[in-house]
Amino acid sequence: MFSSAYTIFLILIFTFNISANIIQNIIDNTSLLDDGAQDYENCSEFVVNNGCDWTRKSSFLINSNHSCNFNCFYNPKDKRGPVRLSVHILSSINKINVFVSARQTHIISSWTLPITFEEHGKNQPYNSIEEVLCPPYKETNDDLEFRIDTSSLNPVNISVILTRSQIEVQLNTSVKVTATPVSPWAKLYLWQEDQESVLISAKSVGKSGGSVCTLLSIQNAKCPVGTNQADIMSGYGRYQSFQFKGGVIAKKSQFPDGVFIVILPLPDNRQCTGIEEDFTNKTSRSKTVEIIVLSHLTMDDKWGSFLGVGVVVAVVAIISLILISFIIRKNLMENKNFFEGEDEQNLLINEELPSGEGQIRREVSGGFIIQGGSAPQTRTPTRNVEDQSRENLGGISSNERRNDENFVPPALPAPGIQNLLLSLTEGNNAVIETSSGDLRIRTANEILDPMCSVRGIPEEATAFTAGNNPRFIYWWKILTEYKNKKPESNISEVFSYKGSEDQCFFNTLCITSFWIFPDFARMYTNIGYLLCVSVSRSYGLFQSLAWGLFIQGVMSSLYHVCPNRVTLRFDMMFMYVDAVILIVGIWGLRHGGVTHHVYPTVGLVGAALLGAEAKDWISDGLFWSVIVGVHLFFTFTISVMLCTLGTWSFSPVSMFEIWKDMKPVAARLKVYLREENVPSKSHITIIRTLFGIISNVAVMAVGPAIDMEVYLYILLVCIINMVLYTMNYVFTKVFVHQEKGTKIGWICMGLSVTLWIIALICFSVHNTNTETTPAVSREMNSECVLFDAFDSHDFWHLTSAFALFFSFVGILTMDDDLARRNPQKIPVF
Repeated sequence: MFSSAYTIFLILIFTFNISANIIQNIIDNTSLLDDGAQDYENCSEFVVNNGCDWTRKSSFLINSNHSCNFNCFYNPKDKRGPVRLSVHILSSINKINVFVSARQTHIISSWTLPITFEEHGKNQPYNSIEEVLCPPYKETNDDLEFRIDTSSLNPVNISVILTRSQIEVQLNTSVKVTATPVSPWAKLYLWQEDQESVLISAKSVGKSGGSVCTLLSIQNAKCPVGTNQADIMSGYGRYQSFQFKGGVIAKKSQFPDGVFIVILPLPDNRQCTGIEEDFTNKTSRSKTVEIIVLSHLTMDDKWGSFLGVGVVVAVVAIISLILISFIIRKNLMENKNFFEGEDEQNLLINEELPSGEGQIRREVSGGFIIQGGSAPQTRTPTRNVEDQSRENLGGISSNERRNDENFVPPALPAPGIQNLLLSLTEGNNAVIETSSGDLRIRTANEILDPMCSVRGIPEEATAFTAGNNPRFIYWWKILTEYKNKKPESNISEVFSYKGSEDQCFFNTLCITSFWIFPDFARMYTNIGYLLCVSVSRSYGLFQSLAWGLFIQGVMSSLYHVCPNRVTLRFDMMFMYVDAVILIVGIWGLRHGGVTHHVYPTVGLVGAALLGAEAKDWISDGLFWSVIVGVHLFFTFTISVMLCTLGTWSFSPVSMFEIWKDMKPVAARLKVYLREENVPSKSHITIIRTLFGIISNVAVMAVGPAIDMEVYLYILLVCIINMVLYTMNYVFTKVFVHQEKGTKIGWICMGLSVTLWIIALICFSVHNTNTETTPAVSREMNSECVLFDAFDSHDFWHLTSAFALFFSFVGILTMDDDLARRNPQKIPVF
């Protein structure tokens, strides 16, 4: 009995709730009708048929049996502008779908409400849509037919508004629009006569919504216009993402009918920041943007600026070359009174022979050169008698070397250098005789130019030994080349993009396009690297260094075709090469067997670049542990070599010999560290070595701490050690061995330091940043600082090119004060 009563009670409560809901719906519908809502058949009465105006506050009830249909027409050339449609669902949107379609004369557009996005799904529904209907602005009439319906059996309350808004923008006139992911704005710019390109700038206005990631799209002024993310990214014109500042160049050749400018905020900031977001409140996605169309000068307008910069750079390069060549020739062609002693005069061919006047034999970089003079005649110079006094070869006397047959000097020229003989045949050919009796003939034409060099290369440079296998190194070079080609495989992707400007990090506020190159100014200012190749009027590794400088300019230009993290390797590739060649070239100024150092050193850099790819396959912690461990091993191994042997080598055999038996090495280090046995020069050697160790350890600490890009880490290691080794060489030459150097060398070094300071200041002003996202990089964009064509990065190109040039020439000529000194008296370090 009690159970039956309880059941009846529950039924009564359920019936009461249903009745209450029905009554509430009737009240709501009545209030809607009182507020201007009409029945289903009469919704068209609210539209002004001629003009498509519907601004009255109104709402409608629709269901699966009753839809809202209405028609109107307007003149697209009317100053009032095209039609903007707004539809809002006022009812609860749970399990309700509303279909909206707008048919124009030539286009049909449709939407489904509520709108959800893939990023957040049902967590972020939008129950409204606001769209500007694409205006056929070249026609005088556009007929519109609207239909709004739903599949729901229950009544759905909707609100509809039609407005007319002006979308055309004028040159140098700013326009502000407020948009959301479901209410984008489209503006129209029509070309003026004789106008070829414009800069379209977009800036965030106000604090609210300033960080909202937004797409800026430009499209040809033809219907349909893509206003949603899928259409924009599928090839409707060009687009870019931005948060606070964006800009894009529109060319008449690409958009002949005019330019539609579309502003579309995205549902989250992942496109701009690269960070995944779990949820973003839809109410915070509103963004106010200021659009302004600015004049943009093309190459036709700026050719004078480019020509002027090119002429100035060329004049400076040519004048520098002429002056430097004249001074070098003058220094090397001075008379024999420059020599220190009688023995040194034997280094010159007898000046009484007119055909051999002024020729100089100079031992350098593992061989010798003959500079100056005209075609040689028959002459066999006398061998130099070895100085029996204490020779300053690493601080070891000749007597000490002879008493200990097993002792290896700290740093000696390659075997056979002292035994090289030069004889000049009657056929005017220079014959080089090596210690093994081999003859190598050079014609007279090869030494006619006083600035050219005839080189005798020791056999040991190309011999197969336990520590040198050129064929083995060849395979390393193959692998390195393969690695460096890897970015090239992505070039097709860079140039085949569907309108996305997020692949290239341009300074859009200072950009000049020419032909197929979007940012020609950044490419053009690499002309300094190309013109400064005149430093190749040298010899040995310095000639390779000069052409490395030339290729660096070419690779930098390729990088600026589309600067990003992939093409950045183009710009960095020959920086490794130049750094390595400069270090080896400096070492070869006073040592022989340079080739033995080139192959292992370049091979090590190639192996490091190959190993950098491991970061994509193993954890960051393990990767950096291996990198730092290997770096630490090489740092201490080379430091031990410098302290004990006075030389260095990346040859695996040499390093193995160092670590195979540490007892002699440790014993020698103890001798160095004993205060009573440490000469002042050894003190300085230890201090310089410790300074190098500290610098490398600092790089080891900073790299993993900030998770530095691994290729940048390797480049930083190469450049830092290049600078340290150059400073070490100059310091040792001047302060340890009391050598004066040459005036031209000091002048060039001073100019290089000055230019490096200016260049680094310009480089510190970042206009882009390829390590961030394109949107963040655009926040750094700045306007041109010279001739409306060049920015601070262009000054970096020009100043760094000449800084490198004067650095190379300074190092190349620094030891010219030793050109006529007896090689036995030249200190080796």
